[in-house]
Amino acid sequence: MTTSHHRFAGILFTGILLVVILAGCETDAKRALHMSKSTFEKICRNDQSAADNIDWSVLLVNGEEVGRGFVQLTSDFEKSEYRAALISRLNNEFGGRKWNVMTVKNWRIESQGVESVIIAADAPNGGLISMTFQKNGLEKKISKIDYH
Repeated sequence: MTTSHHRFAGILFTGILLVVILAGCETDAKRALHMSKSTFEKICRNDQSAADNIDWSVLLVNGEEVGRGFVQLTSDFEKSEYRAALISRLNNEFGGRKWNVMTVKNWRIESQGVESVIIAADAPNGGLISMTFQKNGLEKKISKIDYH
C-alpha cells in the first residue's frame, strides 16, 4: 500500500469510529430520557424501585449532598431505609406541588457529553425538574436531581 492508501484507510477508520461513538452517545441520551421519565413515575407512585436508577454514593438533590450521608451508613438495612426515606420525601414534595405524570411534560435531552447527560422536564406553574446522569462504571445513573 502506498502512503496515500494508508492515509485514506486512517481517515476512513477515524470516520467510522466517530460515527460509532456518536451513535453510542445518542443511545445513552435516549436511555437517560426514558430512565428519567420512568424514575419520576416511580417516585410519584412511591415505588422504591426508583432507587435502582440512582447513584446513591454521589447523589445531589437541589444542592444537598445526599450521597455524603449515604456513604457513611454501614449496614444494608440503614442504606435501604435511607433510600426509602428519600424516595418518600421526593414523592411528598412532588405531590405537594401537584407534579405527577400528567402535569410534568416536555421531557427532553437538555445537554449531553461523553460522561454525562442532563434530562429536563417542565412542571406546572413554571416549575422545572432535571436529572443528571453520570457515568458509573459501565452505565449511567442519576447523580443529581434538581427541581424548583
